Amino acid sequence: MRVLLTEMRRGEAKWGAALMGAVGVYYFTAESPDESDWIGWWTQTSLQVQLFAVIVMGSVMSAAAAWSAGRAFRHRTRLWADTAARGGWAQSLLLWLAAWLWALLAYAVLIAVAYSRTAGVSDVSEPAWTPLLLGAGMMGLEIAVGVAVGSALPSRVVAPFAGVFWYSLFVVVAFVPDTPLDKLFPAIDEFWSSEFEPNTTRMLVAVAWCLAFGLVLTALPALRRGAALTP
Repeated sequence: MRVLLTEMRRGEAKWGAALMGAVGVYYFTAESPDESDWIGWWTQTSLQVQLFAVIVMGSVMSAAAAWSAGRAFRHRTRLWADTAARGGWAQSLLLWLAAWLWALLAYAVLIAVAYSRTAGVSDVSEPAWTPLLLGAGMMGLEIAVGVAVGSALPSRVVAPFAGVFWYSLFVVVAFVPDTPLDKLFPAIDEFWSSEFEPNTTRMLVAVAWCLAFGLVLTALPALRRGAALTP
């Protein structure tokens, strides 16, 4: 736990989360209720937060995770990191958890801000939580890809492209709906009425798939781990 807190305090992911938190707060407070298509509708509020988290925040945090994963390369300590007592998977898992926890903290702030706006004008129905869980799981997958890419290709140029990749992918999915990619990388961009009840089982399966795939990706950098040095 102490190592994780140290990584969260000293790592680069906190700056990405702070930036996304500030941008998200502005985004969810700038719109007028009279002109909004989500303020006042709980399901649409959940989808709006989830969409911002997956497409915008997830892309930025993926780039931040890739940058953090290349830290040893930039500081010329890659050999020491490869032969450290902590295994390659443990190192990647640490980076992934630190970035994901920062993203979840910013995500929680945005949920509170968006829900407070809807609660101020609506007392009908209740929040839909499963899209928010899906957003958290999808961000975990995006960050895991960033860690894997940053570990395999530790370059100052590659890290930003991790974010560009995710953002471009979701743009393609948005313009080409009903594709296999739409099912593999879920970001719900549609209108749900107040009476609509999401398929909880399907949502939770998608969350589990995202997190399981993310854990597998964090194990990939361990395959590049160097042999231990003998004294």
